[in-house]
This record gives sequence, C-alpha cells and structure tokens, in this order.
Amino acid sequence: MATLSVSEMESYLAEMANKWPSSVVARSEIRLFTGGSMSGKTLANIDSRKQGPPRFIMGKTTVYPVKPLVQWILSYYAKPVPAKDRKPVEVDA
Repeated sequence: MATLSVSEMESYLAEMANKWPSSVVARSEIRLFTGGSMSGKTLANIDSRKQGPPRFIMGKTTVYPVKPLVQWILSYYAKPVPAKDRKPVEVDA
C-alpha cells in the first residue's frame, strides 16, 4: 500500500481538470468530476461553512471554476492527518 504524495495528487488533479469539457463544474457534477470522492451535497455543506472553493450562480445552478476548484481540492485533501486517523490508500501502478 502506498499513499500519494502532494506532487502526485497535483498531477492527478491537473489531469482531471484537463479532461473536463468546460471551464466550470456544476455542483451536481462534482461527484463525476472527482471520480466519486466528493458529492455535491458534501461540497454544499462545506460551502455553508464558508470553507469551500470560489463559486457563482448561473441561472439556478451553483458552479465552480475548474482551476480554483482543483486548487481547493488539493488544499482540502492534502491537509496533514493525525497518525491515529490515517487510512492507507492503495494505488495500482
């Protein structure tokens, strides 16, 4: 089992952003954008605490610009985790 380094996370996140077909991600598409690692509902809860990424409303849809969203995801998930709470991540090469 191996844990991804921050630089490896940056690489995967850049790949996600480059494959995304738009410059924004709708909140309802967050699960798809993140490969299932985060739901739009979770992000809405984080937003309600004023801790989420930059966002704006298009019509009735909350959207997130891709580049700031990727930067926020990296900072959110790259936080140090206390040893007692760490769970190993398996990565297939």
